[in-house]
Amino acid sequence: MSKVVKEDLDQLNASLTVVIDKDSYASRFDSALKNYKHRSQLKGFRKGKTPESFLRKAYGPGILSDVINDMLQEEINNFLRDDKDTNYLGHPIPSPDQAPVSFDLDRAGDFEFKFDIGKAPDFEIIGLSADTKVARFEADITEAELEKDLLGIRRRMGKLEDVEDGVMQEDDALTIHTEELENGAHMHGGIHHHFQLRLDEDLDETFKKELMQRKVGETFTFNPFAINKEANAGYVRRYYLGLEEELDREISTEFEGRIEAIRRAELPPMDQAFFDSYFGEGVVSNEEEAKAHLRKELEQYFNRRADGLFFQMLRQQILDLNHAQLVLPDEFLKRWLVTSDEKNTPELVEKSYDRFAESLRWSLIRNKLIRDNELDVTEEEVRSEFANRIRESVGYQLDDIVISSTIDRLMGDEKQLERVAEDILEKKVYSTIEAAVGIEKKPISFKDLSEKEMALYESNAAASA
Repeated sequence: MSKVVKEDLDQLNASLTVVIDKDSYASRFDSALKNYKHRSQLKGFRKGKTPESFLRKAYGPGILSDVINDMLQEEINNFLRDDKDTNYLGHPIPSPDQAPVSFDLDRAGDFEFKFDIGKAPDFEIIGLSADTKVARFEADITEAELEKDLLGIRRRMGKLEDVEDGVMQEDDALTIHTEELENGAHMHGGIHHHFQLRLDEDLDETFKKELMQRKVGETFTFNPFAINKEANAGYVRRYYLGLEEELDREISTEFEGRIEAIRRAELPPMDQAFFDSYFGEGVVSNEEEAKAHLRKELEQYFNRRADGLFFQMLRQQILDLNHAQLVLPDEFLKRWLVTSDEKNTPELVEKSYDRFAESLRWSLIRNKLIRDNELDVTEEEVRSEFANRIRESVGYQLDDIVISSTIDRLMGDEKQLERVAEDILEKKVYSTIEAAVGIEKKPISFKDLSEKEMALYESNAAASA
């Protein structure tokens, strides 16, 4: 009878010895040989009439190898499924101590295979108490910000006119052509792109002062990564440089800019026609109501960004608190990663291992929270989430029948269903942590929120470099 024997090497590593005895595989081999005989049509023989002795000699070792490998996978999978007491990491990989295996039929007896496998550490999650303080940021929206936002709306809705001569103004919009430089000259094959820039953005003061002295057609040199205080590196690459993908080289910090157009908006009056055009008919009727409406919209926008930042900070804080106790079987995992994907090399795995290990630690914490708190996702929750996403994507009121039929179609899409269910479960995990820790509410400005987002982005980028 075939069997699997586990030996715990230490708290994080185990070996599996799988024995497949001859009595177990003999009948499956005979059946596989007969099946091959019925299907095969070899030269010199009618279909299904090839002598079995010929097949055994010519194809027997290959057929036996397939049978043993199938049984081996079955034994391993059944063992891992039935062993409820151990949380395994990765999948068994052949042990360096594995002896060569021969499938010579004349010498075939019992087969023995040795595998290594990793184990997750036993742990209780640290930090799920009110003593763990996590900041949750709330919007501190000033009257000046509301006035600036309302002015920005008027500029966007105003009639734009080209400015050929004269001094630039704070509310002008520029079209800039930028070209990458190398040692002061245009770089061969370098980046070149057009982008729009408003002077009322949060620009670097030195850059803005120099820019406002220029006219249409004039050029200047600048560092695109240093002109906007709120723009992170990803924004600069996409918007200022027009890069959709990462380059396999370092981007220069010296660019030439040429002002191709200066445009100025003629501000519309704040009358009912303006309010109806932007906010909707009858929604607001004066400046104060417009500001109140804007405050509500800004708070919603702020909260979405603040929630994203909060959950990233929450995740990182719990990870930091549990890092020391979540020791992993590093050497096994590195070997497993190399064998799990033919594109992986030991060098590539070593380079990205810390990021993988951190993700694995979070998975261990997340899965324990799900088990301990019996978190799950119901069909009703999935349908409700689908309905919310449909309404948000369409942007206007849909008939309930249309929404319901769309949800039915999406429920039949396995990938969509799995993705939404996973998102809901993730929210429940974070909500469980949030309910356990001590939340410190802190009102901050949009500018401060952007700085904290950028700091986190740069920290993550440095960690994954």
